[in-house]
Amino acid sequence: MTIQQMQYFDAVCRHQNITRAATELHMSQSTLSLAMKGIEEETGLYLFRHVGRNIQVTEDGTALWQEVEAMLRHVKRFEADVREIAHRHSRLQIALPAQIATVILPMLLGEFRKLHISIISATISFMEDLLLTVFVCRLATIL
Repeated sequence: MTIQQMQYFDAVCRHQNITRAATELHMSQSTLSLAMKGIEEETGLYLFRHVGRNIQVTEDGTALWQEVEAMLRHVKRFEADVREIAHRHSRLQIALPAQIATVILPMLLGEFRKLHISIISATISFMEDLLLTVFVCRLATIL
């Protein structure tokens, strides 16, 4: 089961209604219904019981949902950890054609440095026909 399928399954379980879950996920009801059928086929479990226009999560569905919730929590923690690590190594790279960079880049750099005084260093290097500019920034201001 992919992370996206887990997110779909979680929304359906929370809402116990395909239409409301589809609205939350910004997708069509039919696409979400097919995704739920796919998960049932993939797992070999009956995850939902249809009750009128709503659905109820079965016992197997509840057991799977608990595992999915735990996995989604781990994914969120992982994403937050990655963002934190990336934030500590804040770097902004801009690649521009040299012809444009020689005119526009000095103006942009001046404004950028005024707005972001925490910049430690700026290096400019040429790679073939591209000007590559790398800014190493302190944690705070740009992210």
